[in-house]
Amino acid sequence: MEILYDDIIKERVILRNDTQTLVEGDIPLPDDRRNANILSTRASAAIGNVMLLENKVVYEGTVTFDFICADMNGEAFSFKSEADFKHTALCEGGKLLPDMSVKAESEAIVSDVNVFARDGFVSVSANVFISSILMDKKPLKMVCGIDGEELFLSKNKLDTSLVELADEQTVKLQEMINREIDINTVVFSDGRAFIRGIQPQIGGAVIEGTLRVECMYLDSENKLCAFSESIPFSEEMELDETLTNIDIRADVLSINVKSMGGEYTKSTAKVEAIVNMKFYKETKSELDAVNDCYSISSNVAPVTSDESIRVFYAIPEYRISMRETLTMGEEDSGIYSLIGIISTPTVQESIADGTHISISGIIHSDVIYLDEGGKLCSFSDDVPFSHEINLPQQQESVVYDVLASAYATSDISGNGMRSVDVSYTLYITSKVIGSIGESVVIGIDEDSTNKNDDFSGNKGIVIYFTGDNETGFDIAKRFNMRVEDANPEKIRNGKLVMFMGKTPSD
Repeated sequence: MEILYDDIIKERVILRNDTQTLVEGDIPLPDDRRNANILSTRASAAIGNVMLLENKVVYEGTVTFDFICADMNGEAFSFKSEADFKHTALCEGGKLLPDMSVKAESEAIVSDVNVFARDGFVSVSANVFISSILMDKKPLKMVCGIDGEELFLSKNKLDTSLVELADEQTVKLQEMINREIDINTVVFSDGRAFIRGIQPQIGGAVIEGTLRVECMYLDSENKLCAFSESIPFSEEMELDETLTNIDIRADVLSINVKSMGGEYTKSTAKVEAIVNMKFYKETKSELDAVNDCYSISSNVAPVTSDESIRVFYAIPEYRISMRETLTMGEEDSGIYSLIGIISTPTVQESIADGTHISISGIIHSDVIYLDEGGKLCSFSDDVPFSHEINLPQQQESVVYDVLASAYATSDISGNGMRSVDVSYTLYITSKVIGSIGESVVIGIDEDSTNKNDDFSGNKGIVIYFTGDNETGFDIAKRFNMRVEDANPEKIRNGKLVMFMGKTPSD
């Protein structure tokens, strides 16, 4: 007996793994400085590689620290440093096999950052929370027949459409800020790009968006200043004309703010940004999962494997507006002159319940200011956020996993001596992966003793009351007959059915 197989080229979700690790070390201060006052620290993490080792998952990644500081003379400066990490986590609740071809969707979030500058170094410690969904990409063999013999199959049709990367391009944006800004030396700059729309045209498309720029700088009088600017941009790009209804994500790889002032004019600023754009498109696909089989001519039993098949993938992005008041601690000196604010959101929990995504976390803000004595100071405050978002697609029996990250823009709308009013715009990007548990026939037991009832006698009229959720396939298999002979379209729960079938030999 030769068994025929189809290869399922669909990802199967193995497990979700949540873990954390501590990253710490000493980072040298730039330019041989011996000490500094740390005004703000922004930390982010990225996972570079994921490996399987027996029942463990090994993560390799990098934490990037951005520091804004004041030296002992009160002059502001900034610098960036990276720290690599390797973390091994135990796997619970999943089956890891050596021959798996694993794909990992991961998100790394940094929290509880502690910094202290002394003796020419900045001592840092940070918790890195890692969430990942591990999927097996190796084709799974599924029974589809027996050579030379009729095999009846029970199939469950699954919608396995997903959003996948269709194109990726990197562009250089050069934009002017349309107001006077007296920049002498840039201390710190950061940016984020947001896509507003796409206008198709012959040979490509025009991508329209907004570049958000945050900058701290020293002016011509050597005073620390800051600005935030949202700059619209429009960029022509070559794209495949078949890419319709696409979704775009933009990441700023680098940003540079330059002074463009002349000898007799006040300065303006030019922004140069390298932006990576990823174009995603929904791909429609279905899978006929074989979950049972039988043969009239021989006694066989299916060998099944319980799989969690990925049936959904999307990357929705949401925007939330908030207005909060930040208050300094009792030990902080009061605000004399406000300079700027740097905000970093952290997603602490993201859960999907089948209809909604619940996302919660905090926005950490560093407010930089001058006190009455002209000293550069800062205070920090955390603002909690919580929001429910509709799932972009809802399917019964589907289990949804969510990996979420966030970015925030912040603008100060007013301040007192010990507090500031801040308007936040929170951008949440999610990776939503849906999977469904399915029993798949991966083999046939030819020597099975799991026989159907012995209906090997003469043919006759069978009168039968159907059971709960019993199908025409179930009845045909029970009475060892063809599925079409059991009138499957007439099957109803608890109803009497009559058909021609084999009657018991006894």
